[in-house]
Amino acid sequence: MKSKSKIKTRKSKLKTNLKSLPTSKLKSMLKIMTKSKSKSKLKPMIKTILKTRSKTKSKSKSKSKTKSKSKSKSKTKSKSKENCKSILSKKIGINMKEYKKGRFVSRSQAIAVAYSQVKKANPKCSRYFTKK
Repeated sequence: MKSKSKIKTRKSKLKTNLKSLPTSKLKSMLKIMTKSKSKSKLKPMIKTILKTRSKTKSKSKSKSKTKSKSKSKSKTKSKSKENCKSILSKKIGINMKEYKKGRFVSRSQAIAVAYSQVKKANPKCSRYFTKK
C-alpha cells in the first residue's frame, strides 16, 4: 500500500497542476466527467478551483466597474483605421497652418511631426502608420 504522505504529495501536485490550467480546460474536463458519470476524486477538486476563480473574478469586476465609469467616454471612442486617419488628417492640417506661420522648416517636417503627435496621443493608431 502507498503511504499517506505520498498520497498527500500527489494530491497537492495534482491540485497545483489543475490550478495552472485555464478555466476553459477545467470546464470541459468537468463536462466530460459529468457525462461519463464517473466517480472521480478530481471532480470536487475542479469544482472548488472553478468556484474560487469565479469569486476572484467577481471581486475584480466590481472594482473595475467603479474605475471604468470615470473613463467611459475614452472607451466609447473606437480607434478604427478611419478614425485614426481622420485624426491624422486634422493634425496635418493644423501643422500646415503652423508651417505657413513659420514654426516648421519644411512641409515634410510638419507632416512628420503630425504623425508623431498622433502616435503619442493615440498609441493604438500607431499600427496603421507603419512603413511599407
